[in-house]
Amino acid sequence: MSNPKPSGDDVISFEPGDVPHILSQIARLGEGLKAEFDLITGRMSWLVIAESFIFSAFATAIASYRPDHPVVDGLRFLAWILPFVGMLLAVCVFVAILAALSAIDTLKDQRDRMIAGLPSQLRIDLISARSRKEWWGNLPAYVIPQVLFLVWIAAYMFALV
Repeated sequence: MSNPKPSGDDVISFEPGDVPHILSQIARLGEGLKAEFDLITGRMSWLVIAESFIFSAFATAIASYRPDHPVVDGLRFLAWILPFVGMLLAVCVFVAILAALSAIDTLKDQRDRMIAGLPSQLRIDLISARSRKEWWGNLPAYVIPQVLFLVWIAAYMFALV
């Protein structure tokens, strides 16, 4: 079972007549979860696409650099600044992803408490915020921005040589 049962204090009790309203509230929480996951997807996609353009510009500046190049100062500037832009993007997106993951945990906790209070025939087993599946599923969102940040540090070190 992937959904740990909330403790007695965390379970919300309802009257039988409240069940239709509670089910609609659970659906609203599900919509909120989908919206947060969509935001993470969009942020990750945007990060990877933006970083690929910046990496391309950086590689072009490094490959084109030579002391007698007509725009040597511009190439030197790009080789210096692009790693900082890449690092800044990785940090900003990572912070936004952490915010979305925090919101997801909150919404899932609320949803799980409501589901636990439903009659047994209406309860469903969903992946909770504390599930190992949840952790593995979110691993790329935690790792990719940090790896990109480290790659940019290495690229910057390379550009200094």
